[in-house]
Amino acid sequence: SPSLLGLSARWPDDASSTAPPPHLQHLRTTGTLCGIWSRMGAAKLADAVRFCAANGLAIDIAADGEAFFADTLLPLAGAHPEVPFVLAHAAVPPLAHKALHVWREQMLRLAAHPNVHCKL
Repeated sequence: SPSLLGLSARWPDDASSTAPPPHLQHLRTTGTLCGIWSRMGAAKLADAVRFCAANGLAIDIAADGEAFFADTLLPLAGAHPEVPFVLAHAAVPPLAHKALHVWREQMLRLAAHPNVHCKL
Protein backbone atom coordinates (compact mmCIF):
# COMPACT_ATOMS: atom_id res chain seq x y z
CA SER A 1 0.00 0.00 0.00
CA PRO A 2 1.19 3.56 -0.67
CA SER A 3 2.79 5.45 2.16
CA LEU A 4 4.13 8.92 2.77
CA LEU A 5 7.93 8.99 2.83
CA GLY A 6 8.25 12.67 3.59
CA LEU A 7 7.16 16.13 2.62
CA SER A 8 8.22 19.74 2.32
CA ALA A 9 6.06 22.18 4.25
CA ARG A 10 5.64 25.89 3.56
CA TRP A 11 7.40 28.31 5.91
CA PRO A 12 4.71 30.81 7.00
CA ASP A 13 5.30 34.50 6.38
CA ASP A 14 4.90 35.30 10.08
CA ALA A 15 7.31 32.62 11.37
CA SER A 16 10.76 33.24 12.81
CA SER A 17 13.76 31.14 13.68
CA THR A 18 13.24 31.85 17.38
CA ALA A 19 9.66 30.57 17.32
CA PRO A 20 9.20 28.04 14.50
CA PRO A 21 5.55 27.28 13.73
CA PRO A 22 4.05 24.48 15.84
CA HIS A 23 2.92 22.49 12.80
CA LEU A 24 6.51 22.37 11.51
CA GLN A 25 7.80 21.30 14.92
CA HIS A 26 5.14 18.56 14.98
CA LEU A 27 6.00 17.31 11.48
CA ARG A 28 9.70 17.35 12.39
CA THR A 29 9.11 15.17 15.46
CA THR A 30 7.00 12.67 13.46
CA GLY A 31 9.81 12.20 10.96
CA THR A 32 7.73 13.13 7.92
CA LEU A 33 9.24 16.59 7.38
CA CYS A 34 12.06 16.46 4.80
CA GLY A 35 12.29 20.12 3.95
CA ILE A 36 10.85 23.60 3.93
CA TRP A 37 9.37 25.28 0.88
CA SER A 38 9.98 28.98 0.64
CA ARG A 39 9.15 31.90 -1.59
CA MET A 40 9.99 34.85 0.58
CA GLY A 41 12.35 37.74 1.13
CA ALA A 42 15.87 37.52 2.46
CA ALA A 43 15.17 37.95 6.19
CA LYS A 44 12.49 35.26 6.37
CA LEU A 45 14.48 32.94 4.11
CA ALA A 46 17.44 33.23 6.48
CA ASP A 47 15.15 32.22 9.38
CA ALA A 48 13.89 29.20 7.42
CA VAL A 49 17.45 28.18 6.48
CA ARG A 50 18.54 28.36 10.14
CA PHE A 51 15.58 26.13 11.08
CA CYS A 52 16.61 23.69 8.33
CA ALA A 53 20.23 23.71 9.53
CA ALA A 54 19.19 22.99 13.12
CA ASN A 55 16.89 20.13 12.07
CA GLY A 56 18.71 18.43 9.21
CA LEU A 57 16.23 19.60 6.56
CA ALA A 58 16.47 20.84 2.98
CA ILE A 59 15.21 24.22 1.79
CA ASP A 60 13.18 24.29 -1.45
CA ILE A 61 13.33 27.79 -2.93
CA ALA A 62 11.35 29.52 -5.65
CA ALA A 63 14.04 32.01 -6.67
CA ASP A 64 13.06 35.22 -8.35
CA GLY A 65 15.22 38.06 -9.63
CA GLU A 66 18.90 38.88 -10.06
CA ALA A 67 19.31 40.63 -6.72
CA PHE A 68 17.83 37.65 -4.90
CA PHE A 69 20.54 35.41 -6.33
CA ALA A 70 23.45 37.69 -5.57
CA ASP A 71 22.31 39.20 -2.29
CA THR A 72 20.52 36.26 -0.69
CA LEU A 73 21.05 32.82 -2.18
CA LEU A 74 24.81 32.89 -2.71
CA PRO A 75 25.66 34.06 0.83
CA LEU A 76 23.17 31.65 2.45
CA ALA A 77 24.36 28.66 0.42
CA GLY A 78 27.94 29.45 1.36
CA ALA A 79 27.15 30.05 5.03
CA HIS A 80 25.13 26.83 5.40
CA PRO A 81 26.92 24.02 3.54
CA GLU A 82 25.05 21.48 5.69
CA VAL A 83 21.68 22.55 4.22
CA PRO A 84 20.65 21.22 0.82
CA PHE A 85 19.28 24.13 -1.25
CA VAL A 86 16.83 23.02 -3.95
CA LEU A 87 16.09 25.60 -6.62
CA ALA A 88 12.56 25.06 -7.92
CA HIS A 89 11.79 25.41 -11.61
CA ALA A 90 15.49 25.76 -12.52
CA ALA A 91 15.45 29.07 -10.62
CA VAL A 92 12.94 30.47 -13.13
CA PRO A 93 15.10 31.50 -16.09
CA PRO A 94 13.99 34.84 -17.58
CA LEU A 95 12.89 33.47 -20.95
CA ALA A 96 10.56 36.35 -21.73
CA HIS A 97 13.24 38.97 -21.07
CA LYS A 98 15.94 37.14 -23.03
CA ALA A 99 18.45 37.92 -20.25
CA LEU A 100 19.65 34.35 -20.02
CA HIS A 101 23.30 35.38 -19.76
CA VAL A 102 22.70 36.86 -16.27
CA TRP A 103 20.71 33.80 -15.14
CA ARG A 104 23.40 31.48 -16.56
CA GLU A 105 26.18 33.37 -14.72
CA GLN A 106 24.29 33.21 -11.43
CA MET A 107 23.48 29.53 -11.87
CA LEU A 108 27.17 28.81 -12.48
CA ARG A 109 28.08 30.66 -9.28
CA LEU A 110 25.46 28.69 -7.32
CA ALA A 111 26.64 25.43 -8.92
CA ALA A 112 30.02 25.94 -7.26
CA HIS A 113 28.30 25.09 -3.96
CA PRO A 114 27.90 21.31 -3.62
CA ASN A 115 24.83 21.81 -1.41
CA VAL A 116 22.86 23.58 -4.19
CA HIS A 117 20.58 21.45 -6.37
CA CYS A 118 18.17 22.28 -9.16
CA LYS A 119 14.83 20.72 -9.99
CA LEU A 120 12.89 21.22 -13.13
